Amino acid sequence: MDLNRLQTESRNWLVSRGSLELPPYTGVLLQSWLHPDLVFRAFRPDLTDFFVFQPALEGPEAGSGSISAMYLVWWSQPFTPTWMSRVGDLVCELAGGAERAGNICWETWGKPGKSTTFGEAGAVWNAVWQGSVCGEIMVFSNLLGEDLSAPVGVAVLNLRQLLSLTLGDSHQSGLSWTGSVGIQDILSWARPTRLSAPGEVPGEFSTRLAQDRWEGIKSVLDGHLSAKHWLEAYRSALDASWLLSDCRGCGVSGEAFQANTEPSLKVLLQKIPALVPRPSVGNNRAGKEAKLR
Repeated sequence: MDLNRLQTESRNWLVSRGSLELPPYTGVLLQSWLHPDLVFRAFRPDLTDFFVFQPALEGPEAGSGSISAMYLVWWSQPFTPTWMSRVGDLVCELAGGAERAGNICWETWGKPGKSTTFGEAGAVWNAVWQGSVCGEIMVFSNLLGEDLSAPVGVAVLNLRQLLSLTLGDSHQSGLSWTGSVGIQDILSWARPTRLSAPGEVPGEFSTRLAQDRWEGIKSVLDGHLSAKHWLEAYRSALDASWLLSDCRGCGVSGEAFQANTEPSLKVLLQKIPALVPRPSVGNNRAGKEAKLR
């Protein structure tokens, strides 16, 4: 089996159960669930069940080096325990086959909650197949500093890791996208260029360049917020998240820049939800009852 086939099987399974596929974000994300078409549906009162295949740099058992991993993100709101068990059914179907569905090889392990620059809050579990982490299940009650009207369930499955477990290769060596095309040859999955300037030592953190980039991004982000362009503001925030990611592991100067900059980015992000258009409930009795429910 190759990664393309695993993706097709995932799609067929989800579509047959009523989930709708969204197009991937145009580019590698820092976290796969930061896809704007997913995040902003959390602020709307509609019932949602969507999935997307998204390359991302960070996540459960992420790819190593400069090559990102491909993730299946399954987004369901409102969250229900039944949906969580369906995630297990999907993993068992993909990793073990239909005849092994429900096998004790599938487990969830609770883990401490975490929060990124995007301010998610809720519970987190590792998704585990045969003792190896292949993804995460998260239940968010807050995003971008706003409490959600209903909790959202987010399953993030690392398809590279699932494929390697299916093939009995926990090191992900020799995996292919399709046929003879190796995963390592998918250049569109490469992460954006790290923070460096021409003539500077590769990998060496430049406070000057980082500050210049941050001021440029912040100026654009402020402009979009003033114009109430919420999507463009969010995209600018994604660019800023990459900048802060480059600071990690860059010594004292990089960590200091991140610590000084991240609070400002969080404040700007928290202004975005108020700009997201939301369906009007209406003034009739049915509308009011729907809002109360």
